[in-house]
Amino acid sequence: MFDFLKNNLASISVIIAFFGIIVPFFRYLIVRSAEINQNRFKNYHKLIRDLVAGDGTLYLDSQIAIIYELRLRKYRKYREVSIRILEGLKKTWIEPKNERLLNEISISLSKM
Repeated sequence: MFDFLKNNLASISVIIAFFGIIVPFFRYLIVRSAEINQNRFKNYHKLIRDLVAGDGTLYLDSQIAIIYELRLRKYRKYREVSIRILEGLKKTWIEPKNERLLNEISISLSKM
């Protein structure tokens, strides 16, 4: 056993160094991924809050941009609930002044 260790000391050192680098790297990736998911969660809920809180034509273009943002790939995880929210808003926002919003909702729903 000791002969094996003596003869392969360089290889064993390389393997230990490799794991000494890889383990912290994977730990970093896991932590970073959790941070990204948490930020995406916060951003999604802020988008929904801003979308629903909008009022009048001054806010109309921002709401249209939010509706567009909801259909992007980074919010794919929230796709099902986004569809339900947009369908609900489409039913409650039936007014001539909301025609552009309703049109954007229809486009987004068709692409989701």
